[in-house]
Amino acid sequence: MNSFLKGFYSLFDWMFPPKSYQELSDDLDNKMQDLYDRNGWGKYNNPLKGYQNAVDINRVLEAEQSFHNSIHEYLTKEQSKDIR
Repeated sequence: MNSFLKGFYSLFDWMFPPKSYQELSDDLDNKMQDLYDRNGWGKYNNPLKGYQNAVDINRVLEAEQSFHNSIHEYLTKEQSKDIR
């Protein structure tokens, strides 16, 4: 009966998540490392960690490029005012 109730209530976890995404991700990483340890497979490397880092780097580079473009546009407008 206890497992039935636990399973039933787990259906609603997506509506009221008990943990943040980062906590869930960390829990999954820990469970995967436990699995790797039990089977003697070595260290578990989450394949999405590298992808997330690449996405973060691209966001920073895009923001930096946007900032430089806006500075360039502003300076170009100011220089054209000086010429007149």
